[in-house]
Amino acid sequence: MKPTNLLLIFLLSLCFIYAGCKSSEQKSEGPVEETVEKAEELHEEMEEEVDRASPPELAAEVWALIHTEGYKEHWKMAPGKDAYYEGGDGKLITTYLNKIAYKAVESGEEMPPGSIVVSENYDLEKTLESISVKADIPGYNNGKEGWFSVTYNPAGKPISYE
Repeated sequence: MKPTNLLLIFLLSLCFIYAGCKSSEQKSEGPVEETVEKAEELHEEMEEEVDRASPPELAAEVWALIHTEGYKEHWKMAPGKDAYYEGGDGKLITTYLNKIAYKAVESGEEMPPGSIVVSENYDLEKTLESISVKADIPGYNNGKEGWFSVTYNPAGKPISYE
């Protein structure tokens, strides 16, 4: 299976597991424990896969993911921010968050794995200059914090990675 597909499956699985854990306050035994165990195994496999992926490969996967999910149409803008708010450098920014990131920001919690933040960077005439994406990918950066950052030109070509 291609790393892109594995990453997408992993992120979706993580989203469902996280949502299920948050909505359930009680611990149950049986099938839930088996599901958690399988999810942990999948997580370990994905960490190994992510460790092998290079930044250019991850950048291509992240670009495909945000466009497959239709971030402009289906994600919410950052709470309290409108389109074209002023950034620290005098430029204009529009920021979108996936459901995981939005829910965390809205409740004042730390963004969990699976969070993705897309910032479109505009000049003062509202011409798109670049698109910056931060994705919390479990296992990225050798298990440290997990945030992968990439900036693309408007056509989707990566300009820089972190």
